[in-house]
Amino acid sequence: MKNIDRFLRNIWLECCGHLSAFTTPQSHDKVPVSRNVDNVFCKGLKLEYKYGFGSRTELLLTVVEEYPVKTDDKIILLSRNEPLEWLCDTCKKKPVTLICIIHDWEEGSLFCKKCAEKHAKKCEDFSKYAAMPVVNSPHMGVCGYEGGVIDIERDVVFVKG
Repeated sequence: MKNIDRFLRNIWLECCGHLSAFTTPQSHDKVPVSRNVDNVFCKGLKLEYKYGFGSRTELLLTVVEEYPVKTDDKIILLSRNEPLEWLCDTCKKKPVTLICIIHDWEEGSLFCKKCAEKHAKKCEDFSKYAAMPVVNSPHMGVCGYEGGVIDIERDVVFVKG
């Protein structure tokens, strides 16, 4: 489970070493990270994963299927979500590149590069600390998260092909 925790941190969550925990959704019993995945995971299992207990991000892990794989790798990435197609809240035309964490998901918190420059003139905190990159993660805009270190080519702004 320690490897799963490290993987989730590296692909989606790690910003500054927050605590994390795996729990069962029904009973909220903790699953120790010292346990072996073979003794925890089985088809149909659902686990809650919480990263951070102040500025928390919660994930629900669901085991959909089991695949026999021969590899020396501890974890193999079989699939990944695609970046969301978000357009700038201001101009509604260009893909977003920055989020203003002061406005925290309110209408007008996602900006393309050009509109972010305009917003910085109105929001003093934006240029100081509140401008965060838009990344393919449920932890986007939280704490100091700026993107993962695994599969970074998908940790970018959506671009129409």
